[in-house]
Amino acid sequence: MNISKTALAISLKFNALRKQQHIQHLIPYEIHQYYESVIFWHSNSRLFSPIKNLFINTLLRFDEMLLPGDLHHIIFRKLSVYTLTKAYLKHNPDGQIVVLGSGFDHLAWIFANQHPCFELDVLPVIRQKQAMIKQERERLYFIEWDANNDRLIETLNSCKHYNSQLPTLFITEGLIDYLDRNVIRNLAASIKTLNPKNEWLSTHFDREELAFNHRISFELGVRLAGEKLTKNVDTTEFAKLCSSKSFHIKHKIYSNDRVISKANGQPMSHMKGCSVLHLN
Repeated sequence: MNISKTALAISLKFNALRKQQHIQHLIPYEIHQYYESVIFWHSNSRLFSPIKNLFINTLLRFDEMLLPGDLHHIIFRKLSVYTLTKAYLKHNPDGQIVVLGSGFDHLAWIFANQHPCFELDVLPVIRQKQAMIKQERERLYFIEWDANNDRLIETLNSCKHYNSQLPTLFITEGLIDYLDRNVIRNLAASIKTLNPKNEWLSTHFDREELAFNHRISFELGVRLAGEKLTKNVDTTEFAKLCSSKSFHIKHKIYSNDRVISKANGQPMSHMKGCSVLHLN
């Protein structure tokens, strides 16, 4: 099994976006710190910096041309998940977080300074990320897990540091688009079985709300990366899948709720169908 190219692409694009002058001030200091001091990207090298920056900015403009709103969607989901996770842990000071399909994201590393945090992903991703992280966290735990093949309950209970009695926020950022309905239903059941008070934070992407050409562009890009999306699950169906396992949508944030300005002061295009759901 190879490293997820889409997960890597999201992290690389966000790493480039956060440096842009009109976006820098939106990003919390600890997120900047993660990408600048904690995780090693070849793109952080100052060698040939002007050429490198020109190349990256050209790629971002090309991405925005093919899929308008994609760059806004990346910033929106990163900031929304971070803000809601921070609020949850403030309300639950003895809480912990479990990031499912964690990829190369910053979230668990940031909050592991005060809380137990667990990153679950396939082994190649875990090994690559561990090799890239230059500063370890004592409360950050990596666990091998395949959403389509491994049982979540057994996987977590096999880790001696995981305590099912603690308030726990489960996070799926960009994962459920790759899971079929039975897997989503089983995932919801597992989270509630571990502890009925567990909460769930997830991004959701209703591809049917995209313009036809933008949907084709997105789905083709994923296919070219060697990955496969499952059949689209709209918000209503996702809510039904989760409610059948006693989950209910507590809060929903749409991408157009957050206005982000471009360098010229005009608002960035936003992508329809993108939201972040907080379920309990």
